[in-house]
Amino acid sequence: MTKPIESMVEKVNKIAKGNYGERLKHSNQLELQSLTESINQMSLQLQQSFQTIIGDKIKHEQVLNS
Repeated sequence: MTKPIESMVEKVNKIAKGNYGERLKHSNQLELQSLTESINQMSLQLQQSFQTIIGDKIKHEQVLNS
């Protein structure tokens, strides 16, 4: 049981450091499946939010430069 949790912690730490979009492999352990899916969903939403922020920043810079 500790190996999958250690893997999860490693991926969550990568996400926390800005590697948005990192995904965990689906766990065979029923107890961890819901947590795995929630982490994957969080990572995807962080990636989408970050891309939106970068896109908005570029638009604002273009307006200011014109």
